[in-house]
Amino acid sequence: GGCDFEKACYDVLRANDLDNARIRLTISLGEGEGTPAPPPLRNPTIFIMASAFKPLDENVYRNGFSAIVSSIRQNSLSPISRMKTANYLNSLMARQEASGAGADEAIMLNEKGNISEGCITNVFLISEGVLLTPNVESGCLPGITREAVIELANELGINTVQREIGYHELLQTDEAFLTNSVLEIVPLREVNNNRIGKKKDKVNPVTERLMQAYQSLVARETKSCI
Repeated sequence: GGCDFEKACYDVLRANDLDNARIRLTISLGEGEGTPAPPPLRNPTIFIMASAFKPLDENVYRNGFSAIVSSIRQNSLSPISRMKTANYLNSLMARQEASGAGADEAIMLNEKGNISEGCITNVFLISEGVLLTPNVESGCLPGITREAVIELANELGINTVQREIGYHELLQTDEAFLTNSVLEIVPLREVNNNRIGKKKDKVNPVTERLMQAYQSLVARETKSCI
């Protein structure tokens, strides 16, 4: 049941003497041999792993991430493109490209040439005060932090649109940022050595509003768990 699952997470934290941690959950179909036919119903196997949470240096959040556009394309028609699975091949190859280029992240386009996602992040743009993010149909993972940011934007009265986004829009946008549950919200500084934002300074007013709102949300939620 749900209570047993929650208890198991706390048990793992206690066993590793962790109170500020990253928890990773992996659920498989359970014991059995893989076959081309649909597997029979069986008890799933659940893995719970915890490691100490090490936040990024504050300068990263001030200066932002640099990114490249990966040569790896995300297939928006593939059902696993929108699901959190153990198949990380595309992301790992894109991550290697980013590392080889000295960049922090790699942005993957889909087969149409539109933005899908980063290899470990979701992508957001702010253009003329509107928050834009690729829709799920673009092949992106509907990340938990992505959903939280969309909800926070609605609460703050920021108009949010989920749609197909062309790469050229990223280069012309006012602000951009990346999200995932560990990084939270990180400004995107440049892509393929092209500076993001029309202003040359590091002012990202909408991104900063959302960063503050997200930090407040995390503080509230973690306090309620104590």
